[in-house]
Amino acid sequence: MAKERVCILGSGNWGSAIARIVGQNTQNSSLFEETVNMWVYEETINGRKLTEIINRTHENIRYLPNIKLPENIVAVPEVLQAVEGATILVFVVPHQVTNAFFLSLINLACFSSSSRASSRSSRASLHPTPRRSPSSRYSTRYFSI
Repeated sequence: MAKERVCILGSGNWGSAIARIVGQNTQNSSLFEETVNMWVYEETINGRKLTEIINRTHENIRYLPNIKLPENIVAVPEVLQAVEGATILVFVVPHQVTNAFFLSLINLACFSSSSRASSRSSRASLHPTPRRSPSSRYSTRYFSI
């Protein structure tokens, strides 16, 4: 049985926290590939690229300072490179852009239709009746979940 390949899409404070947990859970697992790509919106901090800082220090000094990320988390600035071959996609982008981001990836057809996705956006719904988000509907349609 092939191992699952996980990709985290987003690297803010919530994305980095999720990446820390996913990284710990995929290490030495028979179910998952050990390396977990984390797509990082490239920024420059003190003259250095954020992806280089994360990959060298295993810390997102901009969004989650003083918290170490597991060494199997790899920061990738190019989204297509980050999702290549992923069978599990964890969306942790701001809720304002989740649906547009999700649709742009679907339109690029950069992953398998057997891939699975989960959105961990930090928006809480105060609607009296729970509703599925548009990204949840797309997950069902394009990822068979």
